[in-house]
Amino acid sequence: MKNKILEAKTQAQKLGVPAKIQPLPGVNIAFASTGLAALGKFTFNEATVKRDRYQYKIFKKNQLRGGLFGKGMYDDLVGEGWDEPKELREQFKPSAGKRLIDGVLMVTASREDHLKYQANRVKEYFIKEPGSGDADTYRISNDPVLDYGDQHGLTVIFSFGFEDGISQPLIEGLDEVAPKGKEPKAVKSGLIFAKHDGDDMNQPEWAEDGSFLVIRELQQLVPEFEKWLEDNKHNAPFAASSDNPKEKLAAYLVGRWRNGTCRSIKNPRRREPSRRQRRKPFPIQQL
Repeated sequence: MKNKILEAKTQAQKLGVPAKIQPLPGVNIAFASTGLAALGKFTFNEATVKRDRYQYKIFKKNQLRGGLFGKGMYDDLVGEGWDEPKELREQFKPSAGKRLIDGVLMVTASREDHLKYQANRVKEYFIKEPGSGDADTYRISNDPVLDYGDQHGLTVIFSFGFEDGISQPLIEGLDEVAPKGKEPKAVKSGLIFAKHDGDDMNQPEWAEDGSFLVIRELQQLVPEFEKWLEDNKHNAPFAASSDNPKEKLAAYLVGRWRNGTCRSIKNPRRREPSRRQRRKPFPIQQL
């Protein structure tokens, strides 16, 4: 994928035109600390390892830095967060004190048919667990299957939110456009990618270009939010005099207009498509 993107950028530079975003499906894999421990790349017995000179050398070479990663998302979720354990879906709850998830595979694409095709390619390397009623429970297969039956059903999820440049900031050296005026500043790539400029954790060499992933299941009450804005747009004194009080109220709540323009600008203009790719609108269907 890197080579295809680099080829497209190089070609665009030769022609003197902006490089277009490539509609390439992507596959990524992420491991929890328990998953990396099974691969010999993580240990929970730091105190014991540090007392052994030989083991400590291996530890320093392989161990990912950051206490929250070893702690895991579940403890952070229910121990220090506001989440209620009883509200978690059963498949997210640890059984018998053990974590259920050692890793996740992520498939991304700009088109639904590409997404399904790429996900099926990934699932060729897995076999459904015998006797399991869960359509998405698989075990690793040494003999990949090619049966694309009902067990390969997918749920396509699109992100919803304001184009604020916060949840998806511009990254120095990776994004061709630069922030202007009051737009959010670009961040150093090391704040997201290991071993890049701005990474102060001194992560191991094998983790270069990797990043940390946090999974949260959030309930997004889109129709309810739109209705609340409609019902209350004239109750907010700062929004009532606006040409579009509903959008003005929404901008005050979030801090930016929907297209990412700073809230202090009274009449935000729609950004040019070349400045930033527009987010796919949230599909308001049966939720």
